[in-house]
Amino acid sequence: MAIAGFTKVIKHLDDHEITLSATGVTKPGDYHYIKGEGMPHYNDELRKGDLWVQYTVSFPAQLDEAKKASVKSLFGSS
Repeated sequence: MAIAGFTKVIKHLDDHEITLSATGVTKPGDYHYIKGEGMPHYNDELRKGDLWVQYTVSFPAQLDEAKKASVKSLFGSS
């Protein structure tokens, strides 16, 4: 959930797992980088670059009345 934090496990290209997490609001276009989890360096496969993750946040196209009321109660009506 982009507004309240999240934890997500993703599979890397070599099938090992990486955990991404955030504790606050994640905005569309935010970046996260993980040192040493990127692609191997040319001619030195033991040395790896950094992995950069850019977040895409999807919002619902519409909300039913109950969900609208919930959002308004959390954030106010303005």
